[in-house]
Amino acid sequence: MKKAIILSGILILAMGCKYFAKNKAAQDERVIARVYDEFLFLSDVQPLVQGVSQEDSAKLIASYAESWVKKKLLYKKAQEYIAGDEAGIEKKVEAYRQSLTLYEYEKELVRTKLDKAVNDEEINIYYEKNKANYALENDIYLVNYVFINPESEDFEKIKPLFTKKRNEDEQRALEGYCKAYSKNYNITDGVWKTSNRMTIDFLMDDAQIASLGKSETYREFKNNDQSFFVRIADIKRKGEATPLPAIKDQIKEMLMNKKKVMLIDNIYNKILEDGLKKENVELLVK
Repeated sequence: MKKAIILSGILILAMGCKYFAKNKAAQDERVIARVYDEFLFLSDVQPLVQGVSQEDSAKLIASYAESWVKKKLLYKKAQEYIAGDEAGIEKKVEAYRQSLTLYEYEKELVRTKLDKAVNDEEINIYYEKNKANYALENDIYLVNYVFINPESEDFEKIKPLFTKKRNEDEQRALEGYCKAYSKNYNITDGVWKTSNRMTIDFLMDDAQIASLGKSETYREFKNNDQSFFVRIADIKRKGEATPLPAIKDQIKEMLMNKKKVMLIDNIYNKILEDGLKKENVELLVK
């Protein structure tokens, strides 16, 4: 508390004194720190303390001012130490400025000119040509599952539908029940999961996973106060091609990145072509 009072006193003293101005238009600015002929003004740090209590804002401003002073002093010392390498620093700064400008330009080109659509046909064509490169490192399971509280209404009536081969009406009834009473389920398309992922998601041990085979019916497991039902719709073994749904998002992102590279390359090549035609540039080596 004593430290906070001292810091507050420093801040009030700094705010109560009018030192110098950055320029003529800022003669009424309040200075809270100075290093040689550079000044830190209260207005510079006010955005940092919006919505902060008076005591906490005093601490934050005092801490920021001290850090600002230290950095300015260290920078001045560094300038003295590496004065002979000033040209090297300037080159690095200019190289960084150019890189940052190009990055922002490319980002704007991507935002305004890139066709962001990657359709299913493109994905399928790429997958068929390259699926040999996506061999599975582990077995993978296409899983349907339902997590549900056994205390849910009509649970005992609907439960037999999990353990039998269902007709269309029964499947629709099961889907409706899951929509009403389950917060986490997938009983239609299924999700591809490795055994490690199943261990995490379902808290199943290796023996339980190994006991599951392809089936049209679900097996019931219990986890704390929940029941969950698991059905394996398909299995792909280690060494087989990874199923497309399991890597569809990955392929889509890769194809989008290819589009970005092609867009930037085409624009840069066009810029070079225009520059050569207008004789604004010369390439003196080949």
